[in-house]
Amino acid sequence: ALYVKGTPLNGTGVFLNPRGVVNAANNVPFTAQISPGELVTLNGTGLYSGPLLIANSLPFPKILGAVKATVSWAVNGTATSADMPLYYVSPTAIAAIVPYAVPTDGSYLTFQVNNNGSASNSVGSYSGITQPGLFTLPPGGVGDGAILHADFTLVSTASPAKIGETVQIFLTGLGPVNPPVAAGAAAPANPLSVVTNNVDVSVDGITAKVLYQ
Repeated sequence: ALYVKGTPLNGTGVFLNPRGVVNAANNVPFTAQISPGELVTLNGTGLYSGPLLIANSLPFPKILGAVKATVSWAVNGTATSADMPLYYVSPTAIAAIVPYAVPTDGSYLTFQVNNNGSASNSVGSYSGITQPGLFTLPPGGVGDGAILHADFTLVSTASPAKIGETVQIFLTGLGPVNPPVAAGAAAPANPLSVVTNNVDVSVDGITAKVLYQ
């Protein structure tokens, strides 16, 4: 790998960092695949013209603060595009959910942001079945895992997980679900929607039993 240090991004246009489409939980690099339903962060400059704006209800809107994020792909030569549900928008970052309609076969995906009628450059990545990223506290993939006890209290050094107990692990990028769920909408309570691909979990290298995924 070759790394080059560049000047800080600046300017008045809408610019999407070509390396800035990452897993929102752990900031896995842009070289990783992107899966259906994954929460991703789009990084750049001029992405929004105000302070941080967060969607305050479900389903997440596809236009937030006059900002729209689009993902496009082609299947058998037919081009398709979809607007992404938005969790938050800011001048330098947007959190958006990848629609479940995107392919999982390694197809090339193109992302673009539109801020109040001004379109950004297009940024490419590749699709995949899964790309799991564990949320952390503090966020960004550099802190301890966002893991809770069964009573929804935080697992920490002061309140560690015990052998034999059930814990809740929060992550994104587990791929398709069944029954299907609209991206950005609340999942049904009955029946529960589960991911269709097997999830293996290990704790300190020892395989754990997965009760729900």
